[in-house]
Amino acid sequence: MRKVPLAMITPDMRLGKSIYHYNQLLLTAGINELNRFTDRLEILGITSIYIEDDISEDIEIEDA
Repeated sequence: MRKVPLAMITPDMRLGKSIYHYNQLLLTAGINELNRFTDRLEILGITSIYIEDDISEDIEIEDA
């Protein structure tokens, strides 16, 4: 899993961690076609997300 700026999101990427905003679930981990959501995420102030891919296959990010 790795953190990627929204500007670099491509349709083939898969969400690595669920996205919450004010304790409300926005997107569930594992969904594809993330580029459909980038405009709305930017409006909410979310500038980067965690994705799952082959480059970072064995890396797990701990919650703060």
